[in-house]
Amino acid sequence: MIEQAVLQQWYGKPTWLWVFLPLVPLFLLLSTLRRCYEQARQQRLPVPVVVVGNISVGGTGKTPVIIALARQLQASGLKVGVVSRGYGGTFEGEYQLVAPSDDARVCGDEPLLLAQSLDGPVCVGRDRVAAGLALVQQGCQVILSDDGLQHYRLARDLEIILIDQSRGLGNGWCLPLGPLREQARRLNTADWVLYNGGTEHNSRFTLAPQGWRQLLSNVQYPLQPWPWGPHSRVCALAGIGNPQRFFASLEAMGLDVTAKALPDHHRFAPQDFTFAEHAPLIITAKDAVKCRSLAPENTWVLDVNAQLPEPFVRDFCARINALFPLEHRL
Repeated sequence: MIEQAVLQQWYGKPTWLWVFLPLVPLFLLLSTLRRCYEQARQQRLPVPVVVVGNISVGGTGKTPVIIALARQLQASGLKVGVVSRGYGGTFEGEYQLVAPSDDARVCGDEPLLLAQSLDGPVCVGRDRVAAGLALVQQGCQVILSDDGLQHYRLARDLEIILIDQSRGLGNGWCLPLGPLREQARRLNTADWVLYNGGTEHNSRFTLAPQGWRQLLSNVQYPLQPWPWGPHSRVCALAGIGNPQRFFASLEAMGLDVTAKALPDHHRFAPQDFTFAEHAPLIITAKDAVKCRSLAPENTWVLDVNAQLPEPFVRDFCARINALFPLEHRL
């Protein structure tokens, strides 16, 4: 597949991809002009806005981190809303509030997962400012922007950049020669940079497996013993930004995995679930919101939680608290 070949070049040593080198200055020029244009039209919401995103193409664990942050703020007594682009969705209009029962084909897979995981409103919109204002009208006191780092028209109070430690910044080049949406020095402007699987205690987060969920029944089971019986042979299917990380986590649990990787935000079809052997099928929570009607009966979801570093959590909560007027601080 072309996508896999390009990813190998982006996160390895480029060979044939060097033909795109002349396009890198053009990309930088256009992205700079776009940023200046959006900043000139920038709008600030009447509540704090926190952007969680990345500067590279590919999965970094963003959705579980947003869920963890939202739950942390909710535990502090704040009403939290999430705004998302709704990538892959077919919704019309400026924005749309997402219900847990919505169709992922309309609102997008990540927003639907967020709506099903959080006790708070989620809004998708091509216009993030309009979507954010809709959340304010819902009574939200803090807005988390899902992957809105390069959408500068929405003013932000805090920025969190996520990096996959195993991939890093790839070959270090910007698009299309490399995976970077912005140059590496952009990291210096963020409030925090967190590494998925990193080694530094203060900036390392992990996606910790929490348990199994039978897809069709939605019944939850502990990690051990395996709910499908003693056999460790499984099939695994993933259409996420970094499927290899998912497959590696299954292998680390002692499973013998036959893996099939699909493009991020993939729209599943019945043939995607065809494997040469009959074995339990394991999928991600992000994929699960799209394929309940297609997946075979013996399909299981591995649910994970983002384990955030304690120093970051303390600092994050303190910074959020400081954004409120003195009389409204927690």
